[in-house]
Amino acid sequence: MNSKRHLLRYLYVFALLALNVTNVSADNHKHHTTTRYLDASSINWIPLLAPPPAMDSAQQQHDLQTVLDMQAANRSGERRERAIADSDANCFRFADVLGSAFNAAQLPVTASFLEHAADEGNAATGIIKHYWQRPRPFVVSDKVERLADIAPRTEKQSEATEHSFEYSSYPSGHATYGMICGMVLAQLVPEKQAQLFQRAVEYGESRMIVGAHFPSDLLAGRLVATATVTLMTQNKAYQQDLNAARIELRRALELAAPPANVATTKM
Repeated sequence: MNSKRHLLRYLYVFALLALNVTNVSADNHKHHTTTRYLDASSINWIPLLAPPPAMDSAQQQHDLQTVLDMQAANRSGERRERAIADSDANCFRFADVLGSAFNAAQLPVTASFLEHAADEGNAATGIIKHYWQRPRPFVVSDKVERLADIAPRTEKQSEATEHSFEYSSYPSGHATYGMICGMVLAQLVPEKQAQLFQRAVEYGESRMIVGAHFPSDLLAGRLVATATVTLMTQNKAYQQDLNAARIELRRALELAAPPANVATTKM
């Protein structure tokens, strides 16, 4: 219980720091996407996360062994196939929690909102990845199997592009993206909060199964997601779009008004 309280306290402090560390671009990163909820390039993210484990550290060895163990436990079967499918950065991967009515074709307002929120929130990972340039698991060890979007590429890549791809492990963009999806969807459908958060964790763990990330990459991604959703929730446009998506989604899922104890943010 104490460890859980410590983690929650850390997440809260992390989000508060992000609220106050603004107007500093990390490593001159430019976020080219038109922003509506959050300009990730206006925040200096680097001091807000611990550095990734050193290459010669015991933590690094533990990280690598965790990836190898995860892959060994999922050499075949439904979990492996789901991990490969989870390489798609798409909040509608959470339909296994919310049901078949949760699909982009029937939910244009919700789809636009989720895509915008997840993309803007995930933009921070590009800044941090570029700074740390941590090698991915398959670069560290040839025992790591490469699946899905990190399978060996057949097309010729420039040396700079290949290096950028291979040395972009920390933090995990997919873990960030998935946790943002889970957190935002939990604001829309709080009745499914526990299942949505669990699916977000699983979505991130899929990145170990395909050989793309270490467990510490996933934890860092979840921390970034927590900070970015906290920041976006303060934004008036986010609140307006959240409310519009809530109406559309809950109608599609045939749900009543949200429970009275759902937390709201004052604008």
